[in-house]
Amino acid sequence: MGFGMDVRPARFILPLIILIAAVAAHVAIRDAGERRERARVEASAQTAADELRSSVETYGTLLYGVRGLVAASAQVTAAEFRASYAGGDVAQRYPGVSVLGYAALRNRDGRRTAPITLLEPRAGNRAALGLDFLAEPRRRAALERTLATGRPAASAPLQLVQELGRPSFLLMLAVGDTGAAYAGVRARDLMDRVAAARAGSARLELYDLGPAGRPALGLDRAPALYGATDGRAALRPQDARFGSDTVQFEVMDRRWALFYAPQHSVATAGQTLLNWLPLIAGALLAALAAWLLGSALRTERRAVALAERMTQSLRESQTELARSNAELERYAYVASHDLREPLRTITGFLGLLSRRHRDRLDDEACEFIDLAAAGAKRMDALIAELLEYSRTGRRDAPPEPTDLDGAWGVAVRNLSAAIAESGAEVTASRLPVVLADRGEMVQVLQNLLGNAIRYHGPGTPRIHAEAHRRGDDWQVSVTDDGPGIDPRHHERIFVLLQRLHRNDEVEGTGMGLAICKKIVEHHGGRIWVESAPGEGARFSFTLPAATPAPVREPVPV
Repeated sequence: MGFGMDVRPARFILPLIILIAAVAAHVAIRDAGERRERARVEASAQTAADELRSSVETYGTLLYGVRGLVAASAQVTAAEFRASYAGGDVAQRYPGVSVLGYAALRNRDGRRTAPITLLEPRAGNRAALGLDFLAEPRRRAALERTLATGRPAASAPLQLVQELGRPSFLLMLAVGDTGAAYAGVRARDLMDRVAAARAGSARLELYDLGPAGRPALGLDRAPALYGATDGRAALRPQDARFGSDTVQFEVMDRRWALFYAPQHSVATAGQTLLNWLPLIAGALLAALAAWLLGSALRTERRAVALAERMTQSLRESQTELARSNAELERYAYVASHDLREPLRTITGFLGLLSRRHRDRLDDEACEFIDLAAAGAKRMDALIAELLEYSRTGRRDAPPEPTDLDGAWGVAVRNLSAAIAESGAEVTASRLPVVLADRGEMVQVLQNLLGNAIRYHGPGTPRIHAEAHRRGDDWQVSVTDDGPGIDPRHHERIFVLLQRLHRNDEVEGTGMGLAICKKIVEHHGGRIWVESAPGEGARFSFTLPAATPAPVREPVPV
């Protein structure tokens, strides 16, 4: 800026531009903070729902204990059942379980009944002895589901005979075709345990939306298990001052909905200051600019020097941000690596305990050891996947031409045992040469092939890989004839640690597709799935081609 120019218009225009930029920065930072706050609320709601589902599934171990006791004896006496109940320390270990018992299936006068024949504790529960589960629709529905599937099933909300006035539900587990073990659970005690973990910092409401596999009830018609009043907060989420989220999830063949509303802001302490900092800084800078321009005492050289200093400051900030990101990546790598060592110790001692003392332990203790070992093994696999995820995309070397035919061949060889075990038919068309890291391409193809083998339908799995040119990119697809994926979950399956199946149905960590997405996007491509229930799945991703696209000659007219 020279002294010969008229600075009078600039005295107003430049400060105005600065103020507009400050307002825009304020709005952008505020919106970003609100998005982060919503994400924290959603994450907290999902965590609370996961804790609730885990607690209910943990209660299922009680039912397996009753099933083992009944299956091991021709006729379990009340005294034997009482001793088993006392030895399990049910009241302390399973808060909310008001009664544990067994209902036997009988045919009487041509009519099928399921009366309660065993229960503990008897004090306060005697009125329930002889109650016929088949005589009441909600109890009958849960009993019929567990008899049909052999898995634990939860009932709709109901009033227990001994707990009138308290929302409760039953957990049932078929014992062959002779009857069912059951546990009566007080919903309030169960939810108070989850609420205690939140230190009373959130409002929780729990609703039963009906059996899994059927259309879910709306929250306005769904029976409440916990926390709801006549004016349900879940129907008015806009009234939640600090945001809210409603998470639907399945537990023991029922679909529940958990409404979560924090009672205080989950934003970081400095977010408010950060929101207003651009406006304060903008106002000060605008005033300073007006004073500088009004005085007309600055030279072009000093203005250039100031711009250079600001540019250097920005570069230093970017360098510091890059260094912080690198330190975070190293921390994730080291933490994931070191966490595996104590898990190996746990797994080793569990194996030693099983080998040396298994013949001196009862079936329940052996089952607990096996469950603990399986949990440790799953955690080790999860940490290994997290370790792999932290490594993904850290290579600084530029991509090089990579033959996907060779990468596909390595992936097929690595999974040869799984292919042979499942009898899968694995085929591939000619695959191209792309600009990518060869090891990471093997990892992507192996993950997609492994998923297709793992999640297959009842018949012989058929898996095919092919590629099509799309301008400067190649689109590579892996297609299977498995059970398919509901379109509602197409985005979710690429999120870290998100799974559509329980671990007892299909083993896995929920990391494979997240790793694939990170690798593909690191190479400048994208990955997606095309699928519907019962129609198989087609996973596709794009990568830069190693050679330019051929130029088409114009067709003479």
